[in-house]
Amino acid sequence: MDQSSAASSRSSNVAANPMQVLLNERVDPDDPLAVYRLIEVGLAPEDVLRLVDAVELLKDKAVLAKVIGMTERTLRHRAKAQRMALTSGQSSKVMRFAEILSKAEEVLGSREAAERWLVKPLFGFEGRTPLDLLSNSFGERMLEDLLTRIEFGVYQ
Repeated sequence: MDQSSAASSRSSNVAANPMQVLLNERVDPDDPLAVYRLIEVGLAPEDVLRLVDAVELLKDKAVLAKVIGMTERTLRHRAKAQRMALTSGQSSKVMRFAEILSKAEEVLGSREAAERWLVKPLFGFEGRTPLDLLSNSFGERMLEDLLTRIEFGVYQ
């Protein structure tokens, strides 16, 4: 890949929402069954590394470990060695992170604002951050609901 196409690839990752970066046109993010099948077989380490490269927040080792349960070093090693895909559970966690970040980016207006929001303690959730709430499906649903309320200006 020459320098201009490498730069173009990097800039397209910045412009693309996190779901688009993660899926890399392999499946349509609006096709839930296709996304489900991809999660079942497991994301390739390269898929997640693309997301890490595009999302500044994931460069924090603690955040990355919280999101997928492994370090960037382990991910890079797996990618280099062409090791097995992430488990279905790890893939699901990464996908949910990308979905919530994409929605937050859309609602809050920028990736930077969305990333700040993910690590800011939330008043109505006992000081937990959105990143904390991503630890289970109920927390994820609460975040989706909160983002929808913010989007439509309903805070109560």
